[in-house]
Amino acid sequence: MRKSTVLIFMAFMLVFCAAVSAGPSVPDDSSGTLAEEYTAVAENQAFEMYVNVSDCQIAVREKASGREWLSCPNDSTDTEKPLLTVSFLDTHFNIVTVNSFSDSIEKDTYEVKKVKGGLKITFDFQKDNQQFRIPVQITISDEYVEASILYDDIEEYGESRITNIDLLPFFGAGHAEDDGYLFIPDGSGALIRFSDNSRNAASYRQRVFGTDPAVDLMLKSVETPETVSMPVFGIKKNDGAFLAVIHEGASAASVYARNSSFDSPFASVGCSFIFHQYDVTGVRDKRGEWRQVPMTQEQFLNITPKLRYYFLDGENANYSGMARKYRDYLTSTQKLTLLREESSPAVSLMLYGQTKKQSSFLGIPITKNITATSFSDAQRLLKKLDDKGISNPNIFLYGFEKGGYQQQYTKKESFNSGVGGKKGYQTLLENAGEATIYQANDLSKDYKSSFFKGQYIRSLNRMNIERRQPMISSGEWDFDGASWRYLKPDILLKNAQTWIKSITKADNAGVLFSGTAQSYSDFEHITDDNKATGREHIADAYRQALDAAKKKGISAAVESGNNFGIGYADVLVNSPTASGQYDIVSEDIPFYAMVFHGYVQMTSKPVNRMSSRSAALADMTAAGIQPSWQLTAIDPLELKGTQLKFLYNTKAGEWTDEITKAARMFEDVQKGLANVLIESHARQGSLEIFTYENGTVLVGNNGDTAAEYMKNEILPGKVMRLN
Repeated sequence: MRKSTVLIFMAFMLVFCAAVSAGPSVPDDSSGTLAEEYTAVAENQAFEMYVNVSDCQIAVREKASGREWLSCPNDSTDTEKPLLTVSFLDTHFNIVTVNSFSDSIEKDTYEVKKVKGGLKITFDFQKDNQQFRIPVQITISDEYVEASILYDDIEEYGESRITNIDLLPFFGAGHAEDDGYLFIPDGSGALIRFSDNSRNAASYRQRVFGTDPAVDLMLKSVETPETVSMPVFGIKKNDGAFLAVIHEGASAASVYARNSSFDSPFASVGCSFIFHQYDVTGVRDKRGEWRQVPMTQEQFLNITPKLRYYFLDGENANYSGMARKYRDYLTSTQKLTLLREESSPAVSLMLYGQTKKQSSFLGIPITKNITATSFSDAQRLLKKLDDKGISNPNIFLYGFEKGGYQQQYTKKESFNSGVGGKKGYQTLLENAGEATIYQANDLSKDYKSSFFKGQYIRSLNRMNIERRQPMISSGEWDFDGASWRYLKPDILLKNAQTWIKSITKADNAGVLFSGTAQSYSDFEHITDDNKATGREHIADAYRQALDAAKKKGISAAVESGNNFGIGYADVLVNSPTASGQYDIVSEDIPFYAMVFHGYVQMTSKPVNRMSSRSAALADMTAAGIQPSWQLTAIDPLELKGTQLKFLYNTKAGEWTDEITKAARMFEDVQKGLANVLIESHARQGSLEIFTYENGTVLVGNNGDTAAEYMKNEILPGKVMRLN
């Protein structure tokens, strides 16, 4: 193999006439020179790319600044040099992890070839328990550097099955002495500073678009507090930065990060892709005892993962610049356009309709209907807010359909008689004024499974998947709560289109796809070329459903704002305003709001579930995220023992004054900014400073005491507008 690489090296020298800078060893990233072991492989107006054929290390030089980015740090050890880290299930049913440097390059089992705009490296893992080849292609364009894993060309010539591949895990890694941070898209966004390594915190790894309910069936853990709804990550290092966008394969990706702690002096961030889906099932042995058995999906996923690196310089080399770059990316690749209106609703209300409660009469079990909120109640609430000057809230109706909350799968528009029926809904629309009324429907979950089991997704071992909510206290299933099955994407789309056709057409009527908070796999769906679809299948179904609503002229909202709904939805419900607060995180940033403000309305998670409401209101108002409340007409104590038992502090009459106050603050500071983009964000103590593209500056104080900004005193929980 060594002979092959030498011949290829000579070919490079014949193709490229430009001389390569010389030096005894690879110098510091910022020195502007590379050692003689590196040879040029591609060049355009923006970049030069080099490779060290002997160890496959990659260097990219930005022509404008002369800055160089390396695939691994100069003084790295063998564990920090791989271009790939591969996990696989071996013949003994163990998950094993290997890397391209120790298990391919050092063993001379790799091949480097030139391709248009870059190179292709094929790593051959030849040990008995490995036996697979993985090709990686890295190319440059005028705007970005693209790294891809060529799934169609992967060869598994042994019995082992690849489960996950980490791509360029140490590209641009930073040292504790560097000035900068890692950016991860957890929740609203978060930073991990290079210097913040004193806690030796556990590494971060989360799936893009949240956990998959079709896998990890043996686990009963509570869902993560926030999800990765944007397939991006980044690094700011000294005077340079990059934003990495998962251009293809996001539904099969995870984002991971590690700080410069005890196991490595470097902090790095990257992404991993599933090849064969892996899971663990439980079986009983001959003695009747449960044991775990690992399994993988026979087909590999029908994707070609592509990762694009966009390099940032000067005043763009920070997380504000990353947000602007991602915004540019979305406007060029998706249906993302500015809002037409200069103002948007100042508040959003989540109203809950009817539920059921098990009771008894003379010792006989009976089921009672409990109406938490009726259409008449909603109308009275809107009238009360209108009298206070709040005329255009967004209203989201949960559990107003036939059967009530989490009781009946809704394929056509229908309303429970206990909340007022269809007549009550039409009366609400006619008297709602400027408010927009959204019917919530989780089309992915069937709480009353039908006899036709073929419409539901199955696990890897072809078992029907039934899920319940785990209890926070014990982690065990809540058998007193609801259970549900997930609809196959094709069935979901068919039902969604039927539902949308039945929706009452009105200027102030809308739909909320509440199931988009969770993306899942369908292991029975295989493409014509015998490849697995993974979670991209359900993402496509939701996109088509949202497009159908848009074509009918119905305002559409989605929950959680997962990236696959962007460009189709008018409102992102439950938009994140914080990260999941992992130990590795140094600070939260409003990256999510910085990207989407001006393009789509955003509503917050329920304010009445937050511990520090005034601080949260200041932050979300400055970021342009509408404050939201969960509300019922009755005391939530009456909902104990029902599917709405998670509600508390929701009685509407106790919140109208605070809702009015928050809405007025939002209207005052966000006036005329609904379709204006956020240019940058900065933090000064307890002050959050947002600068908008038209020059408006909003400064919110989320602290407990007054603070000063440019000789202006800003009280706790308040936002000041400076033009």
